[in-house]
Amino acid sequence: MNDLVVALKNGYLFLPQIVGGHATWVATVDYAAIAVLAQQWPQPHWLIDPRTPVADAVHFKYLAQRDPDAVIAELAEAGGE
Repeated sequence: MNDLVVALKNGYLFLPQIVGGHATWVATVDYAAIAVLAQQWPQPHWLIDPRTPVADAVHFKYLAQRDPDAVIAELAEAGGE
């Protein structure tokens, strides 16, 4: 997971930007949400400790212009946080 943190912080990982600047993504590993990312946020909102080792690939699900705070709340309700 630390590699993902470094890639995000150093700009090695680029997620598409949209006009209006309010795109939202959920990062997942094995279908489990690990972070919510928003174009308007400088850092991801981690749902797990970002130092947690992850053996599988990280996938990003684009949620269009959904409110990232609402996404976090939904994941928390579903037990994802």
